[in-house]
Amino acid sequence: SDQPIRYKGDGSAPGPFDYFLASSAMCAAYFVKVYCNARNIPTENIRLSQNNIVDPENRYKQIFKIQV
Repeated sequence: SDQPIRYKGDGSAPGPFDYFLASSAMCAAYFVKVYCNARNIPTENIRLSQNNIVDPENRYKQIFKIQV
C-alpha cells in the first residue's frame, strides 16, 4: 500500500483507507452469501454497491454506504 501524493506518499498503490473500504464491501458480501446459503436463498441476482462520500473541507468526515 502507499499514501496519496497529497499526504507525502508517491501514489504508486492504493492507500490503506482504500483497502479498508474494499475489505468492508467484501465483508458485507461474504456475510450476505453465508446468510443466503444457510437459508437456501438464491444469490445470482444479488448486487452489492458501495458509495463513498468525502467532505472536501474535512477529510476525516466521510460516509460510506453499502447497499445490497
